[in-house]
Amino acid sequence: MKSYTVAIAAFVAQVEAFWGTAHLLAARRAEELLSQQNPDVLSAALDEMKALKQYYPTLTTAEKNHPFTECATFGDDIKSKGYTFQSSWHYTNLPYLDEPGTTLDDFSFKQPALDVVGALNDMTAFLKNEISADDSPYLT
Repeated sequence: MKSYTVAIAAFVAQVEAFWGTAHLLAARRAEELLSQQNPDVLSAALDEMKALKQYYPTLTTAEKNHPFTECATFGDDIKSKGYTFQSSWHYTNLPYLDEPGTTLDDFSFKQPALDVVGALNDMTAFLKNEISADDSPYLT
């Protein structure tokens, strides 16, 4: 029983380690690349984040010295604050097709109807007054 408990604990620790750490590592690398190759884009992204910090400070408690990097876990962090309706669309799963001739049709999973790409597209269109909230499943 003891080895079973240790195995479960090790698995949970690995899952938890990926949860935030991988997000933060990828975001830190992106921040570094943007600061070197396109600092104007990094600056614009940081400017966009200021409104959220100003108007919803309880949602942005992790964003301190490196807000661009630290916001990488935002989608997961806000689920515990009542925003679970976004759980199924803050990521997109795609299988790794490593066998020649393999297609997505070879897998039994189904993509969620709503995902982060659609959410970002609809939210951007809404902010540009190109669609109304009623026209989007993400905004209703």
